[in-house]
Amino acid sequence: MYYFTMARNILDRGVFGIGSELSFFRTPGYPAFLAAILLFPGDWRMNVAIVQSAITIGAAVYTFISMRDSHRVLGTALALILVVAPFEIYFDFALSAESLYRNLTLIIMMFAYHHLYRLNCINGVLVGVLLACLILVRQTFFLFPLALAAAIVLLRGRKAIGFVCVSLMVCGLTLQPWYLRNATSPNGGYFLSRGVLPKLLWTGTWFKGGTDLPGGWLTSNFRGNPLLVYDPGLPDGDFPDYAFDSNKEKKEVIEAIEKSDDEKIKQIAIARILRSPTKVFLTWLQRSPYMWTGSRIQRHMLHFRDNQMLWKAFTASMFFLNIFIVVLGTAGMLISLILNDSTRFFITPVVYTYAVYLPLYNTEPRYSSGVLCFLYLFNLVALLYLCARRRNNRRVSGALCDRVAE
Repeated sequence: MYYFTMARNILDRGVFGIGSELSFFRTPGYPAFLAAILLFPGDWRMNVAIVQSAITIGAAVYTFISMRDSHRVLGTALALILVVAPFEIYFDFALSAESLYRNLTLIIMMFAYHHLYRLNCINGVLVGVLLACLILVRQTFFLFPLALAAAIVLLRGRKAIGFVCVSLMVCGLTLQPWYLRNATSPNGGYFLSRGVLPKLLWTGTWFKGGTDLPGGWLTSNFRGNPLLVYDPGLPDGDFPDYAFDSNKEKKEVIEAIEKSDDEKIKQIAIARILRSPTKVFLTWLQRSPYMWTGSRIQRHMLHFRDNQMLWKAFTASMFFLNIFIVVLGTAGMLISLILNDSTRFFITPVVYTYAVYLPLYNTEPRYSSGVLCFLYLFNLVALLYLCARRRNNRRVSGALCDRVAE
């Protein structure tokens, strides 16, 4: 209920925080979005579902419009999938930022793709504003403007320099009021948000998956605190021995946790990465599949508790559907690259998401759900390619039979 609490406080006190106290924990994009919805009459939960579903439908329509000239069949099929896919419907009805940031990412990519050969300053301004909104909704996308700029320049060369510069400048300027709010506030600073990045980075250097995390440490157990403020007083016994390289490091980490010294935790994490880069990188690779596999649904959001078998069957079906989408989507990305097709442009957000979360402790598939729409696209690319190959093989076989008959 963190988002709802923040949204309610924005309306009641005009402050992104608790009461009159400012919050720096996360960016304000989704709480501000919820605050606007709370102004509507009626059941606010249903209103959230309706608005998020409407945005998804709008994004699907815009997807068709953007792709109808270059890939009409692909665009039509993708638009239909976006409005009927179970994962998209699930997040549209959930009180989480996944639906909004997924649609923002999709609209940005489709807008850039549609105007790839009509780049101008006005389009650059629009993309810059949308990128800033995306970052305010999902702060891990703070480097995405650079990734998008690189992809556009690779495809369009020097002709895209002006567009890229305008979009990056506008994005930065749009974010400045938020940075200045944090910088000029007591206990603040010139940052996007405090979050738990140092803890995520340090945990990511050793955690490979499983249940070797203490309760309340980067998990859903926030010790009864509805505002999701992490409890720093965790005893060292809660961590497995392999979490520390030495007794000295163990002592430093525990002291930093007890003092809530995030800067010290970040320094320890960076020191370990520099000291054992291969070991840490292999740990990242071993853990990375967790974020892309799984059923992508949370039990507490659905009403299956009275029927365990139904829940297990539903979860299993979603798990295998997700695996199919990820595997075939990966194949589609490779096909797009090999064929040098224009759809390779949409690989950008998928690769960015994988790379930006790779060093961080993250085993929740919902964090990759924002780019699942692009995996749908590459599923279609792979299927269309296989169909084309099959038709060509039939033609070749028919020609050979004719030659043999002659």
